Amino acid sequence: MLARTMEAHVDLKVPTEVRKETQRLMAAGGVPLAYYNHEGHPDGIATVVHAEYLRKMAKRSDVEQPLRGLAVPIAKSMATGDQSQELTGVYEELVEAGRRKGLEPVPTRRLADKKFNMDPKLAWVDLLPFIRLFNQDYGLGLFPEGTVQGGRHPEGTDIEQIYGIQVIENNSLIGFFGAMRHVLSSKGKFPFYLPTGLHGSFRLMDCPEGGQPVPTEEGRKSLTLGALTGFALHRIRANMLMPFTEEEVIADLGLNWMEGTETFNNYAMKRVLPGIPPQAWGVFRENHQNDAVAQAIEFQTSS
Repeated sequence: MLARTMEAHVDLKVPTEVRKETQRLMAAGGVPLAYYNHEGHPDGIATVVHAEYLRKMAKRSDVEQPLRGLAVPIAKSMATGDQSQELTGVYEELVEAGRRKGLEPVPTRRLADKKFNMDPKLAWVDLLPFIRLFNQDYGLGLFPEGTVQGGRHPEGTDIEQIYGIQVIENNSLIGFFGAMRHVLSSKGKFPFYLPTGLHGSFRLMDCPEGGQPVPTEEGRKSLTLGALTGFALHRIRANMLMPFTEEEVIADLGLNWMEGTETFNNYAMKRVLPGIPPQAWGVFRENHQNDAVAQAIEFQTSS
């Protein structure tokens, strides 16, 4: 029933050329580092559906490369119940169903968790499980923003007035890529980036500025209906976009790309823009309103 609920609430779109290139990279020994913009806690449902899709895709590759799924860091404060007991209850219900589909959640301290008396200096301890999972043929799913601020809205405004993509304040994308590269190289494999745009989870669980995340009235109805019938009132749109490799990053940013954290963060998140509507572009909204690349995918914001 939980599996049906998750599938009902995610509309995963994979253009043919994106699927073919992803399969080509997997067949050559590539392991995906999938990354997403973050609009709400239900984005986790989309990552489960995406993990299962990638696992099945790997099996269909011309040269089969095992991929057991995606390891995904989740806020430790959510797993412990510090953020919201209701949110933690939902997490606990979904985690086992997610594992069966190929998603392995790894509770990880964030800088933001310092307010819950979690020492961010110990975050390195939480990263150790990823080394084990990379060795066990898992890829990675990541929310570089590290917060659902992008799906929040100013207090007193309509739920649709979301902030959109936020500035990334750490180098988690680069750091995780480096860790994956180190582990995978001994197995004759390599990581590649797989941007995926998400939109709509804020309609299922509202998280207003300064408030606690709670399911919306329509979200409750949709999740109940999805569990009973497999039909959802609101769906999260997930657009898988063209993957790119380290060689492409070097060609665009130079050999020292790992030293330019801010430059790379902007570069990586711009590659998500074609998969989300302009209302969700956030910090990129003003500078890219006329960006032809960002208009490449027609997006139904009413979905």
